[in-house]
Amino acid sequence: MNLSGSMPVPVFDVDQMSLSFYAGAAGITYVVETSTRLAKLEHDRVTLSGPDANQILTATVNLDGQAASCAWW
Repeated sequence: MNLSGSMPVPVFDVDQMSLSFYAGAAGITYVVETSTRLAKLEHDRVTLSGPDANQILTATVNLDGQAASCAWW
C-alpha cells in the first residue's frame, strides 16, 4: 500500500515548525525528535499537544535561527 500521500508534512511558520499526525493506532509508539545537524537528535526541544477529538497530535519545535529537521517514527 502506497501511503506517501498520507505522510505528515512539516509546516514552517516564522518562528516554529509543526508536524501533525494520527496517533490513535493501537500498538504503535510515535517518537518525534529534532536536530540542527542530524548528528544528535533531541527530545527536549519538541512540544507535543494532547490528542484532539480525532486522535491527531501536533509536535512543535521553536526555531532559533538555525536550520531544523524533524524526524518521526
